[in-house]
Amino acid sequence: MIRQLFYRLAPDRHVEVPLTRTGADRFVPWLIAPMAYLATLSLIAAMASSVLVDSWENGLTGALTVQIRAIDENDRAPADMSVSIGQALAILRDWPGVAAATPIDPPEVGRLLEPWLGDDLPLDQLPLPALIDVTLSGDPAVDVDALDAALSADVPGAAIDDHATWLADMRAVANTVTLISGILVVLITVSAVATLVFVTRAGLAIHGHVIALLHIIGATDDYVARQFEWYAFALALRGAVIGFVLALATLFVFDRAVAGGPADQLPDIGLSAAQWASLALVPVVSTLLAAVTARVTVLAELTRMP
Repeated sequence: MIRQLFYRLAPDRHVEVPLTRTGADRFVPWLIAPMAYLATLSLIAAMASSVLVDSWENGLTGALTVQIRAIDENDRAPADMSVSIGQALAILRDWPGVAAATPIDPPEVGRLLEPWLGDDLPLDQLPLPALIDVTLSGDPAVDVDALDAALSADVPGAAIDDHATWLADMRAVANTVTLISGILVVLITVSAVATLVFVTRAGLAIHGHVIALLHIIGATDDYVARQFEWYAFALALRGAVIGFVLALATLFVFDRAVAGGPADQLPDIGLSAAQWASLALVPVVSTLLAAVTARVTVLAELTRMP
């Protein structure tokens, strides 16, 4: 059965319409390959951005960060940063809805900055802000504006970094990436379909005398369309597999290229099994699209032929 299937999919198998002699068909695999390549990369970009934002959102939900600037608006350093930290902790730990408030050690702050500033900078001599990690209990809900005002009034240079605002911006960016990816996939698909229609019509025009002879001896339009359909299917399958494999290779090279850099500080954006399965559908859909386009085009053109 498998041998028969490969025989049926082979573009050079014996058929009444000599499609291999058309010439235009040689462009079909190279048309489908970039289509599958760009579609796969676009979907990966959309999925990865969404997974990244979801990971950030899960990790930062129910948390705030308070920073106390080491230098105020007048470029003056506080007399004792530890006093400012203690004042901020006293306010935070007594505030309704705050479950815990933990100062982040200066070496840890420096470690977080190393991917961007390097590990050879005198971080102990830089005016790094003091950071306090705040965990919210969720009951009651914390009035972030009121808490920020209380900290600013009693602790010079203190301010709240509300992750919700930052996450909303990141979610908007992820949605924009998804929209652009969708538009790109649609444009690629429309262009591919239009080119496939042109190639199929060219094959019909070249082999019109053969098709007319087949009609005379009793061949139906469906029989003729099926030959174009399977031929397009086989050619598109080659291109779709090539494009999909190249997209995965590009992803692998990109992942190796950014390894060890600042990107290592990002959460794991590995795709789920369902997302990988949906990506595997790209060559399948591309191949079926080519076959359906060829079939519909042939049937539509044959109805106009005398």
